[in-house]
Amino acid sequence: MTWLPVELREATAWLHGEHATLELSIEQPPGVSFHLESLEEVCRANNSQGILKRLTFTVPPGVSSHARIRMTFHQRYYVHECWRDG
Repeated sequence: MTWLPVELREATAWLHGEHATLELSIEQPPGVSFHLESLEEVCRANNSQGILKRLTFTVPPGVSSHARIRMTFHQRYYVHECWRDG
């Protein structure tokens, strides 16, 4: 669950914060992709300012239920009046 903006591309998700991005990559099992569910209606009903999102993946039947997710933290730093990835 996150309030952050999320970008998805198959087995990789990027959660973009103000000063950093968290990259999540499904390494095992192969062929599994992330899915993003917006909880906008629930947030609206609770008068929340932002939109909460749920990031999930499903392991198909017959595939090992063990999963390995790699998390990589990409911090941005301030150089000459602009943010750069570091």
